[in-house]
Amino acid sequence: MSSLLRLLFNATAAFSVLGLLGQTPKFANAFLDVGIGARGIAMSQAVVASATDVTAAFWNPAGLTGMRRDIQFGFMHHEHFAGIVKFDYGGLAVKFSEKDAGAFTFIRSGVDDIPNTLELLDANGNAILNDIADEQGFIVNEIQE
Repeated sequence: MSSLLRLLFNATAAFSVLGLLGQTPKFANAFLDVGIGARGIAMSQAVVASATDVTAAFWNPAGLTGMRRDIQFGFMHHEHFAGIVKFDYGGLAVKFSEKDAGAFTFIRSGVDDIPNTLELLDANGNAILNDIADEQGFIVNEIQE
């Protein structure tokens, strides 16, 4: 009986590991996985239930109705991978009433000034020096309880 339980346990563990491998990120910089706001990042993204400021538009839009002020702005700039990747966030949240709020959020993650070495000259003979690779996201929320 114990060998059957051991086999069952090992099979379950193996399938769990295979499931985790299937959830490996496909990109080195999944920009929506970075998170926004100093509080949310400092709490290792465990802020979903307690976000009641402008960052709630990203973490949990229902928290927008818990804002203490009627209008809030939020901005963040973060660089990672030795300053190569730049992450920018801007948000505006408005509390219309005790049970009604809205928000607009802009998120950008990108690598600027990438040397382009594929085509060093354009059709007119001008040097092509830099390129940009970025991802952008807009989030618009309206909450009514």
